[in-house]
Amino acid sequence: MPGASRCSGSLRAGGQGVLALMASPLAPGLFQRAIVQSAYGLPSHTRPRAVAMGAELAEHAGLSGARASLDELRRLPVDKLLEAQAAKLTLAPSFVVGASVAAAFGVDSARLLDQLGRAKVLVKTLRPGVIDEGQLGREVVRDALFTAYAKRIATLHSAKAPTWRYYFSHRPAGRRSEPGGVGHGGEVPYVHGNTRICDCLGATPDALDDAVERRVGDAWAGFARTGALPWERDDRVRGLVMEIAADDIARPRFMRPRLNAYILAANAVQRGVASGPAAR
Repeated sequence: MPGASRCSGSLRAGGQGVLALMASPLAPGLFQRAIVQSAYGLPSHTRPRAVAMGAELAEHAGLSGARASLDELRRLPVDKLLEAQAAKLTLAPSFVVGASVAAAFGVDSARLLDQLGRAKVLVKTLRPGVIDEGQLGREVVRDALFTAYAKRIATLHSAKAPTWRYYFSHRPAGRRSEPGGVGHGGEVPYVHGNTRICDCLGATPDALDDAVERRVGDAWAGFARTGALPWERDDRVRGLVMEIAADDIARPRFMRPRLNAYILAANAVQRGVASGPAAR
């Protein structure tokens, strides 16, 4: 549709890629809408490290290392990239199967709790209903790396353009009796309308799954067409999230105290990194 190009990224690197395009000075005018799903706040590699890895990959593929052109890199066949990945010439984590994304990136929830030290007392006050240490660790990782990161990015973006935020908590029929919450990227089959063919929900979808799939698919398609979603916008003041469950539930000031605490901590870390010796 002319004038309504959309850029969408699902799951981790896809979401990060969309954010990178939104920030790129080369991208203005290429798309008018963007959907970011499951982007993460995990520490990124430095630019010098990324440049060095690119040069190593190019040399491994038979090119002239750091002197290889973008055109040469873009023409590399898939098998060359797979060979480089097998040789560990990649900054990406291993393929995630049956494990948490945080663990794949080397984030250990139990160790993170230990590292909090006295701050763990504050973390516990933000989650009065969580007693189990393992569950507490998982929730800390989830909120610090995903939920708070989404709020931080949405708040910054809302100062420049209309922004909406969602929280997917619907559990498919095959997993409603299991402990815990929705797995990372659990909304993706509903967004793409393939819950009945993906073989990824633990059982055949029921009528509720079908209804959620229709509702989510219609919302995402509507955004692609019109640039708007059927709920109120998010901004710094309202902190509004649409929770997608059996019914859509507007959640103003969603998890505000705990998410703000993580965002303040992330900002402090970022300022410390920016003022460190490597940045001078």
